Amino acid sequence: MTAGPFSEERFLLAVLRNCPPGNPGHLSTSRILSLCRWHGVGPLVARALAEGHHRADIDAELLTGLEALGRRTAGDNLLLLHRLGQLGQELQSVGVRPMLLKGTALLSIVYADPGLRPMADADLLISASSWPRMLEALSASGRYVLPSLQRQQVALKYGYNLEIQTREAVPVTFEFHFKIRLWHHVLFDTDDVLRRGKPVELAGREWLQMNDDDLLYHLCLHAAHHFFAPRLLWLYDLVLMHRKGCADWTRLRDRAGVNGFSVALGHTLKYLEKVFPGTVPAESIPHWGAVRSALFSMVGTSDPILPHRSLHGRLRRSFFMLAMVDHVLRLPGFLLGLAWHKLVRRLPSH
Repeated sequence: MTAGPFSEERFLLAVLRNCPPGNPGHLSTSRILSLCRWHGVGPLVARALAEGHHRADIDAELLTGLEALGRRTAGDNLLLLHRLGQLGQELQSVGVRPMLLKGTALLSIVYADPGLRPMADADLLISASSWPRMLEALSASGRYVLPSLQRQQVALKYGYNLEIQTREAVPVTFEFHFKIRLWHHVLFDTDDVLRRGKPVELAGREWLQMNDDDLLYHLCLHAAHHFFAPRLLWLYDLVLMHRKGCADWTRLRDRAGVNGFSVALGHTLKYLEKVFPGTVPAESIPHWGAVRSALFSMVGTSDPILPHRSLHGRLRRSFFMLAMVDHVLRLPGFLLGLAWHKLVRRLPSH
Protein backbone atom coordinates (compact mmCIF):
# COMPACT_ATOMS: atom_id res chain seq x y z
CA MET A 1 0.00 0.00 0.00
CA THR A 2 1.48 3.32 -1.07
CA ALA A 3 1.10 6.51 0.90
CA GLY A 4 -1.59 8.94 -0.22
CA PRO A 5 -4.60 10.85 1.08
CA PHE A 6 -6.20 8.92 3.95
CA SER A 7 -3.88 5.95 3.41
CA GLU A 8 -3.78 5.08 7.10
CA GLU A 9 -7.58 5.28 7.30
CA ARG A 10 -7.93 2.97 4.28
CA PHE A 11 -5.50 0.52 5.88
CA LEU A 12 -7.66 0.37 9.01
CA LEU A 13 -10.79 -0.16 6.96
CA ALA A 14 -9.22 -3.00 4.99
CA VAL A 15 -8.23 -4.77 8.21
CA LEU A 16 -11.64 -4.31 9.86
CA ARG A 17 -13.41 -5.48 6.70
CA ASN A 18 -11.17 -8.57 6.70
CA CYS A 19 -9.61 -7.62 3.36
CA PRO A 20 -5.88 -7.85 2.53
CA PRO A 21 -4.53 -4.48 3.73
CA GLY A 22 -1.31 -4.57 1.72
CA ASN A 23 2.07 -3.65 3.11
CA PRO A 24 1.79 -0.51 5.28
CA GLY A 25 5.55 0.07 5.20
CA HIS A 26 5.15 3.55 3.67
CA LEU A 27 2.43 4.58 6.09
CA SER A 28 2.75 6.36 9.41
CA THR A 29 2.77 3.88 12.28
CA SER A 30 2.09 6.64 14.81
CA ARG A 31 -0.89 7.84 12.76
CA ILE A 32 -2.39 4.33 12.58
CA LEU A 33 -1.96 3.83 16.33
CA SER A 34 -3.46 7.25 17.03
CA LEU A 35 -6.51 6.40 14.90
CA CYS A 36 -6.87 3.06 16.68
CA ARG A 37 -6.83 4.73 20.08
CA TRP A 38 -9.38 7.39 19.11
CA HIS A 39 -11.75 4.96 17.39
CA GLY A 40 -11.34 2.23 20.00
CA VAL A 41 -10.42 -0.47 17.46
CA GLY A 42 -6.82 -1.25 18.45
CA PRO A 43 -7.60 -4.70 19.94
CA LEU A 44 -9.83 -5.59 16.96
CA VAL A 45 -7.13 -4.59 14.46
CA ALA A 46 -4.48 -6.49 16.42
CA ARG A 47 -6.61 -9.64 16.45
CA ALA A 48 -7.46 -9.37 12.74
CA LEU A 49 -3.79 -9.05 11.82
CA ALA A 50 -2.82 -11.91 14.14
CA GLU A 51 -5.41 -14.22 12.59
CA GLY A 52 -4.83 -13.14 8.99
CA HIS A 53 -2.39 -14.48 6.44
CA HIS A 54 -0.69 -11.10 5.98
CA ARG A 55 0.93 -10.69 9.41
CA ALA A 56 4.42 -11.14 7.95
CA ASP A 57 3.86 -8.07 5.76
CA ILE A 58 3.12 -5.78 8.71
CA ASP A 59 5.73 -3.51 10.23
CA ALA A 60 7.03 -4.90 13.56
CA GLU A 61 6.66 -1.52 15.27
CA LEU A 62 3.01 -1.36 14.30
CA LEU A 63 2.35 -4.89 15.54
CA THR A 64 4.06 -4.13 18.83
CA GLY A 65 2.00 -0.97 19.29
CA LEU A 66 -1.26 -2.74 18.48
CA GLU A 67 -0.46 -5.59 20.85
CA ALA A 68 0.25 -3.05 23.60
CA LEU A 69 -3.17 -1.48 22.99
CA GLY A 70 -4.74 -4.92 23.24
CA ARG A 71 -2.99 -5.70 26.53
CA ARG A 72 -4.00 -2.34 27.97
CA THR A 73 -7.63 -2.90 27.03
CA ALA A 74 -7.63 -6.42 28.44
CA GLY A 75 -6.15 -5.19 31.74
CA ASP A 76 -8.55 -2.25 32.03
CA ASN A 77 -11.56 -4.45 31.29
CA LEU A 78 -10.42 -7.12 33.72
CA LEU A 79 -10.40 -4.52 36.50
CA LEU A 80 -13.72 -3.03 35.39
CA LEU A 81 -15.43 -6.44 35.33
CA HIS A 82 -14.01 -7.34 38.73
CA ARG A 83 -15.38 -4.12 40.20
CA LEU A 84 -18.65 -4.65 38.33
CA GLY A 85 -19.02 -8.04 40.00
CA GLN A 86 -18.51 -6.45 43.41
CA LEU A 87 -21.04 -3.77 42.58
CA GLY A 88 -23.56 -6.37 41.48
CA GLN A 89 -23.23 -8.21 44.77
CA GLU A 90 -23.79 -5.02 46.77
CA LEU A 91 -26.82 -3.97 44.72
CA GLN A 92 -28.43 -7.40 44.72
CA SER A 93 -28.18 -7.46 48.52
CA VAL A 94 -30.74 -4.61 48.57
CA GLY A 95 -32.90 -5.99 45.75
CA VAL A 96 -31.60 -3.82 42.92
CA ARG A 97 -30.80 -5.52 39.62
CA PRO A 98 -29.55 -2.98 37.04
CA MET A 99 -29.70 -3.31 33.27
CA LEU A 100 -26.43 -3.36 31.35
CA LEU A 101 -26.04 -0.68 28.68
CA LYS A 102 -23.74 -0.16 25.68
CA GLY A 103 -20.33 -1.82 26.01
CA THR A 104 -21.10 -4.04 29.00
CA ALA A 105 -24.32 -5.18 27.33
CA LEU A 106 -22.43 -6.18 24.19
CA LEU A 107 -19.95 -8.34 26.11
CA SER A 108 -22.62 -10.95 26.76
CA ILE A 109 -23.90 -10.93 23.17
CA VAL A 110 -21.24 -10.36 20.51
CA TYR A 111 -17.81 -10.13 22.14
CA ALA A 112 -16.64 -13.56 23.27
CA ASP A 113 -13.34 -11.98 24.34
CA PRO A 114 -13.98 -8.98 26.64
CA GLY A 115 -10.47 -7.70 25.87
CA LEU A 116 -11.57 -6.76 22.36
CA ARG A 117 -14.08 -4.08 23.37
CA PRO A 118 -12.62 -0.97 25.09
CA MET A 119 -14.88 0.55 27.76
CA ALA A 120 -14.18 3.81 29.54
CA ASP A 121 -16.79 2.99 32.17
CA ALA A 122 -19.78 0.75 32.85
CA ASP A 123 -23.22 2.15 32.03
CA LEU A 124 -26.18 0.82 34.01
CA LEU A 125 -29.91 1.55 33.95
CA ILE A 126 -32.01 1.52 37.12
CA SER A 127 -35.49 2.73 37.91
CA ALA A 128 -35.91 5.99 39.81
CA SER A 129 -37.58 4.04 42.62
CA SER A 130 -34.36 2.01 43.09
CA TRP A 131 -32.26 5.16 43.48
CA PRO A 132 -32.39 5.43 47.32
CA ARG A 133 -31.55 1.75 47.84
CA MET A 134 -28.69 1.96 45.34
CA LEU A 135 -27.15 4.95 47.10
CA GLU A 136 -27.66 3.39 50.53
CA ALA A 137 -25.88 0.18 49.48
CA LEU A 138 -22.94 2.01 47.92
CA SER A 139 -22.59 4.34 50.88
CA ALA A 140 -22.61 1.42 53.33
CA SER A 141 -19.90 -0.44 51.42
CA GLY A 142 -17.37 2.39 51.72
CA ARG A 143 -15.90 1.45 48.32
CA TYR A 144 -17.23 4.45 46.41
CA VAL A 145 -16.83 8.20 46.21
CA LEU A 146 -20.40 9.47 46.21
CA PRO A 147 -21.40 12.91 44.91
CA SER A 148 -22.75 15.39 47.43
CA LEU A 149 -26.39 15.08 48.50
CA GLN A 150 -27.17 18.27 46.58
CA ARG A 151 -25.59 16.86 43.43
CA GLN A 152 -27.64 13.69 43.82
CA GLN A 153 -30.85 15.67 44.22
CA VAL A 154 -30.13 17.85 41.19
CA ALA A 155 -29.37 14.78 39.07
CA LEU A 156 -32.53 12.95 40.10
CA LYS A 157 -34.83 15.96 39.74
CA TYR A 158 -33.45 17.55 36.58
CA GLY A 159 -30.94 15.17 35.01
CA TYR A 160 -30.83 11.62 33.75
CA ASN A 161 -27.67 10.05 35.16
CA LEU A 162 -25.08 10.09 37.92
CA GLU A 163 -21.43 9.04 37.79
CA ILE A 164 -19.94 7.21 40.77
CA GLN A 165 -16.30 6.14 41.07
CA THR A 166 -14.60 3.50 43.15
CA ARG A 167 -12.40 4.73 45.98
CA GLU A 168 -8.95 3.59 44.78
CA ALA A 169 -5.79 4.83 43.08
CA VAL A 170 -7.04 3.75 39.63
CA PRO A 171 -10.80 4.36 39.96
CA VAL A 172 -13.47 2.60 37.94
CA THR A 173 -16.43 4.74 36.88
CA PHE A 174 -20.03 3.53 36.92
CA GLU A 175 -22.58 5.70 35.17
CA PHE A 176 -26.06 5.09 36.56
CA HIS A 177 -28.89 6.14 34.26
CA PHE A 178 -32.53 6.41 35.21
CA LYS A 179 -33.48 7.91 31.83
CA ILE A 180 -32.06 7.25 28.37
CA ARG A 181 -32.10 10.31 26.16
CA LEU A 182 -31.25 11.56 22.69
CA TRP A 183 -30.20 15.13 23.45
CA HIS A 184 -33.12 16.23 25.65
CA HIS A 185 -35.67 13.71 24.30
CA VAL A 186 -36.38 10.58 26.35
CA LEU A 187 -35.92 7.48 24.18
CA PHE A 188 -37.50 4.90 26.46
CA ASP A 189 -39.87 4.63 29.35
CA THR A 190 -37.37 3.24 31.88
CA ASP A 191 -39.83 0.94 33.64
CA ASP A 192 -41.02 -0.47 30.28
CA VAL A 193 -37.53 -1.23 29.00
CA LEU A 194 -36.63 -2.85 32.34
CA ARG A 195 -39.75 -5.04 32.13
CA ARG A 196 -38.82 -6.13 28.61
CA GLY A 197 -35.30 -7.05 29.73
CA LYS A 198 -33.97 -10.57 30.02
CA PRO A 199 -31.57 -12.00 32.62
CA VAL A 200 -27.92 -12.39 31.68
CA GLU A 201 -24.78 -13.29 33.61
CA LEU A 202 -21.66 -11.15 33.56
CA ALA A 203 -18.78 -10.85 36.01
CA GLY A 204 -20.24 -13.66 38.09
CA ARG A 205 -23.53 -11.81 38.72
CA GLU A 206 -26.97 -11.73 37.17
CA TRP A 207 -28.08 -8.53 35.43
CA LEU A 208 -30.82 -7.43 33.10
CA GLN A 209 -30.12 -7.22 29.38
CA MET A 210 -32.06 -5.13 26.86
CA ASN A 211 -33.93 -7.13 24.27
CA ASP A 212 -32.33 -7.02 20.82
CA ASP A 213 -34.64 -4.35 19.39
CA ASP A 214 -34.15 -2.00 22.34
CA LEU A 215 -30.38 -2.48 22.32
CA LEU A 216 -30.07 -1.85 18.59
CA TYR A 217 -32.26 1.25 18.86
CA HIS A 218 -30.21 2.60 21.76
CA LEU A 219 -26.82 1.93 20.12
CA CYS A 220 -27.83 3.59 16.84
CA LEU A 221 -29.24 6.70 18.48
CA HIS A 222 -26.37 6.89 20.98
CA ALA A 223 -24.01 7.11 17.98
CA ALA A 224 -26.18 9.90 16.54
CA HIS A 225 -26.20 11.67 19.91
CA HIS A 226 -22.39 11.88 19.70
CA PHE A 227 -22.31 12.92 16.03
CA PHE A 228 -19.51 15.40 16.78
CA ALA A 229 -17.13 12.63 17.97
CA PRO A 230 -17.77 9.58 15.73
CA ARG A 231 -16.09 6.25 16.55
CA LEU A 232 -15.52 3.23 14.33
CA LEU A 233 -16.04 1.01 17.38
CA TRP A 234 -19.71 1.98 17.59
CA LEU A 235 -20.19 0.93 13.96
CA TYR A 236 -18.36 -2.34 14.54
CA ASP A 237 -20.73 -3.06 17.44
CA LEU A 238 -23.63 -2.77 14.99
CA VAL A 239 -21.89 -4.97 12.42
CA LEU A 240 -21.42 -7.70 15.03
CA MET A 241 -25.07 -7.47 16.07
CA HIS A 242 -26.03 -7.83 12.41
CA ARG A 243 -23.79 -10.88 11.96
CA LYS A 244 -25.25 -12.43 15.11
CA GLY A 245 -28.78 -12.06 13.74
CA CYS A 246 -29.75 -9.49 16.39
CA ALA A 247 -30.55 -6.61 14.02
CA ASP A 248 -33.97 -6.16 12.47
CA TRP A 249 -33.31 -3.01 10.44
CA THR A 250 -36.90 -2.66 9.18
CA ARG A 251 -38.39 -2.66 12.68
CA LEU A 252 -35.68 -0.21 13.69
CA ARG A 253 -36.57 2.19 10.84
CA ASP A 254 -40.29 1.99 11.63
CA ARG A 255 -39.77 2.58 15.34
CA ALA A 256 -37.59 5.64 14.74
CA GLY A 257 -40.21 7.02 12.34
CA VAL A 258 -43.02 6.68 14.88
CA ASN A 259 -40.92 8.33 17.61
CA GLY A 260 -39.60 11.16 15.45
CA PHE A 261 -35.97 10.05 15.25
CA SER A 262 -35.72 9.10 11.56
CA VAL A 263 -33.12 11.72 10.66
CA ALA A 264 -30.88 10.83 13.60
CA LEU A 265 -31.17 7.12 12.77
CA GLY A 266 -30.45 7.88 9.12
CA HIS A 267 -27.24 9.65 10.13
CA THR A 268 -25.96 6.53 11.92
CA LEU A 269 -27.06 4.06 9.24
CA LYS A 270 -25.62 6.10 6.36
CA TYR A 271 -22.32 6.31 8.25
CA LEU A 272 -22.47 2.56 8.87
CA GLU A 273 -23.03 1.87 5.17
CA LYS A 274 -20.18 4.16 4.21
CA VAL A 275 -17.73 2.26 6.39
CA PHE A 276 -19.20 -1.27 6.20
CA PRO A 277 -21.25 -1.37 2.98
CA GLY A 278 -23.85 -4.09 2.67
CA THR A 279 -24.75 -4.17 6.36
CA VAL A 280 -28.12 -2.39 6.13
CA PRO A 281 -30.60 -2.89 3.26
CA ALA A 282 -31.15 0.35 1.36
CA GLU A 283 -34.90 0.27 2.00
CA SER A 284 -34.29 0.24 5.77
CA ILE A 285 -32.33 3.50 5.76
CA PRO A 286 -34.62 6.52 6.36
CA HIS A 287 -34.87 8.89 3.40
CA TRP A 288 -33.85 12.47 4.15
CA GLY A 289 -35.28 14.40 1.24
CA ALA A 290 -33.50 16.85 -1.07
CA VAL A 291 -33.23 19.85 1.26
CA ARG A 292 -31.89 17.97 4.25
CA SER A 293 -29.53 15.91 2.08
CA ALA A 294 -28.16 19.17 0.65
CA LEU A 295 -27.64 20.56 4.16
CA PHE A 296 -25.69 17.48 5.27
CA SER A 297 -23.67 17.38 2.07
CA MET A 298 -22.28 20.82 2.99
CA VAL A 299 -20.22 19.13 5.72
CA GLY A 300 -19.40 15.99 3.75
CA THR A 301 -15.89 14.54 3.67
CA SER A 302 -13.83 12.17 1.54
CA ASP A 303 -12.28 10.72 4.69
CA PRO A 304 -13.40 7.06 4.46
CA ILE A 305 -13.82 6.55 8.21
CA LEU A 306 -15.76 9.72 9.09
CA PRO A 307 -19.37 10.71 8.32
CA HIS A 308 -18.60 14.41 7.89
CA ARG A 309 -15.98 17.08 8.41
CA SER A 310 -15.05 18.23 11.89
CA LEU A 311 -17.88 20.02 13.70
CA HIS A 312 -15.81 21.92 16.23
CA GLY A 313 -17.50 24.99 17.63
CA ARG A 314 -20.85 25.47 19.34
CA LEU A 315 -22.50 27.15 16.34
CA ARG A 316 -21.67 24.32 13.94
CA ARG A 317 -22.80 21.65 16.39
CA SER A 318 -26.03 23.45 17.17
CA PHE A 319 -26.83 23.87 13.46
CA PHE A 320 -26.12 20.20 12.78
CA MET A 321 -28.23 19.14 15.77
CA LEU A 322 -31.16 21.23 14.58
CA ALA A 323 -30.84 19.69 11.12
CA MET A 324 -31.41 16.27 12.72
CA VAL A 325 -34.83 17.23 14.10
CA ASP A 326 -37.40 15.28 12.08
CA HIS A 327 -40.14 17.90 11.70
CA VAL A 328 -40.20 21.70 11.70
CA LEU A 329 -43.08 21.64 14.19
CA ARG A 330 -40.79 19.93 16.70
CA LEU A 331 -38.19 22.70 16.57
CA PRO A 332 -39.77 24.95 19.26
CA GLY A 333 -39.93 22.07 21.72
CA PHE A 334 -36.39 21.05 20.81
CA LEU A 335 -35.06 24.58 21.42
CA LEU A 336 -36.92 24.88 24.73
CA GLY A 337 -35.51 21.54 25.83
CA LEU A 338 -32.01 22.61 24.86
CA ALA A 339 -32.36 25.86 26.82
CA TRP A 340 -33.66 23.95 29.85
CA HIS A 341 -30.72 21.52 29.67
CA LYS A 342 -28.24 24.42 29.64
CA LEU A 343 -30.00 26.01 32.61
CA VAL A 344 -29.90 22.77 34.60
CA ARG A 345 -26.18 22.38 33.97
CA ARG A 346 -25.63 25.72 35.71
CA LEU A 347 -27.43 24.65 38.88
CA PRO A 348 -25.13 24.26 41.91
CA SER A 349 -24.00 20.67 42.33
CA HIS A 350 -21.64 20.69 45.30
